[in-house]
Amino acid sequence: MNLIDDEQAWEVAMTVADQLRQEGMEKGMKETTLKTSRILVKQINRRFGKVSPMLKQKLMNADIDLLDKFGESIFDFENLEDAETWWVIYGNTHSDSHSRP
Repeated sequence: MNLIDDEQAWEVAMTVADQLRQEGMEKGMKETTLKTSRILVKQINRRFGKVSPMLKQKLMNADIDLLDKFGESIFDFENLEDAETWWVIYGNTHSDSHSRP
């Protein structure tokens, strides 16, 4: 192999490595978001005894930033309605482009 072939092979290898790295990061973020959603559902269940279907859907489809904000607010809720109201106020400010199918 000559120098040009070596450079081209290196560029292809790095492109593949970058793609694999990106896919791994995306998979990790999806898993983290899903785990965070599940934890918040459990916390609402424990605190209020139930999670409404609407709230569970919102939690399971939210992006990690919104889940983080909801998680910070969870201690302020006095009842399930407060949690649902939070989503009406703050949940609609985020686009669904980051939500999972």
